[in-house]
Amino acid sequence: MMISGWELERFVDEIFRRHIALKQPDYLDAFDHVSNAFTGFQYEIFITWRKIFDDYCTWIFSFLLDVTEEVLARTNLRQIDNPRKYRVVSFFAERLLTVWLRKNPVRIKNCPSCFARACEIFGR
Repeated sequence: MMISGWELERFVDEIFRRHIALKQPDYLDAFDHVSNAFTGFQYEIFITWRKIFDDYCTWIFSFLLDVTEEVLARTNLRQIDNPRKYRVVSFFAERLLTVWLRKNPVRIKNCPSCFARACEIFGR
């Protein structure tokens, strides 16, 4: 299927939602909330205890590989030259940290972050 842009994002979102509903139905409300939100924890960068990390990995990999296989089987992603479009599954996976955090009561401390170039410009 030839698909790109907004259609591709919507298509991948629907695949993620379906797999979460099948394998992790307790997280569906959190997924819907994060899908419609404008904020979240970005980049899947966090420091945590091993047990929390293992729990997160067990959760996300319970469906992530199936999602990836389905997206690759049903789209033309293998032929896309644009790496940002090719990474559509990983961009969605990055948002899933926020989904997991909404369902799991862990203490969170936010630390400021910025891109290296922006830090140089603003003298941080």
